[in-house]
Amino acid sequence: MKIIDLLKSPKVCVSCELFPPKKGSELEHAQEIVRTIAIQGVDYMSVTYGAGGTAVGKSVALVSEIERCGVPALAHLTCVSSTREKVHQVLDELKSRG
Repeated sequence: MKIIDLLKSPKVCVSCELFPPKKGSELEHAQEIVRTIAIQGVDYMSVTYGAGGTAVGKSVALVSEIERCGVPALAHLTCVSSTREKVHQVLDELKSRG
């Protein structure tokens, strides 16, 4: 189900916002957290982009893990301090991962 459809529904939605792990932190632990949250029955999860886009790769990986768990994912995309090419690159990567 798309997030917009969830929000249009009269049902109360429960969502979680996740932050990608900081530089030097393990992505595997964050992916485990995603799986733990997913089995709790949240309606969707959002993932921040990381300050200044510093964790964009980890953000994309978390979005992919959320979708693999069968939960709709909302990916934040910060365009400030980024080039048009970088924004398109991130969008293409998100699309390619579903």
